Amino acid sequence: MNLDIEDFEVAKKLKELFLLKSSGKLSIEHKIYQSHVATIFYENGLIVSAQYDYKKNLKAIFQLFVDEVRLNPYVFHFELQGIDQTDNEMELSYEELIQSIQSIFPLHFNAQGLRPPTDLKMILDPNLIDHAHSLDGLEFEIASLLTDEHEVLTIYNHSPLHEYETTLGLASLRKKGLLKVISENRS
Repeated sequence: MNLDIEDFEVAKKLKELFLLKSSGKLSIEHKIYQSHVATIFYENGLIVSAQYDYKKNLKAIFQLFVDEVRLNPYVFHFELQGIDQTDNEMELSYEELIQSIQSIFPLHFNAQGLRPPTDLKMILDPNLIDHAHSLDGLEFEIASLLTDEHEVLTIYNHSPLHEYETTLGLASLRKKGLLKVISENRS
């Protein structure tokens, strides 16, 4: 899939604030549901912090692009304000952001074929404790989210990882037999 990242509404707004060397808070709302979805903080045109659900910084901004691909239109509200520099978690220019987003999208689209249906319920195999030493970082991150049975949608909604990382972690745990499907909520 060939996407021109700079044609996204999110990219256009982020570029505008970068070019104006703005400092403040960009609040992003879902246009249809009129609900707040994300906040991005700027200092002198650089992105210094971002939050989208459980995702932070670059992962949060990437999720905005993913959701725009899914045809979720946004409304943007920018407030000029001073930024407490102790809250700065990164300094990302518009160009650096676009390069990062462009490098992540192919990984995201390649993993889509492995994504399980969102209504499945999964549980970790109790034998995971015996295999914990063999888990890689993604598998460990996913395993740490699963304290009980969880629907796949809940796992994605609460994961601080990129969607493709969550997908690859789930697929890997299933392949190792450490994640069990316990029910399908098909109506």
